[in-house]
Amino acid sequence: MPSKEYFRNLAQMSRRVSRNMTDPAIAQRLLAIGEDFEQQAAAASDSDPSDDLAPPGVRNHGSHGRT
Repeated sequence: MPSKEYFRNLAQMSRRVSRNMTDPAIAQRLLAIGEDFEQQAAAASDSDPSDDLAPPGVRNHGSHGRT
């Protein structure tokens, strides 16, 4: 699952694009999409999404052997 930061970035981008829209209906839809992303950010975990890709014996054990 994507991180909180990912969803917050999408929400911010949606709001920024909505400010540049000349069609109010599209601007409102983009604001609604931004709100949806904020709700997903609130529900997302703070864990590192790459933990899901690590083998079970390596998950959540500090360093993943990277230097």
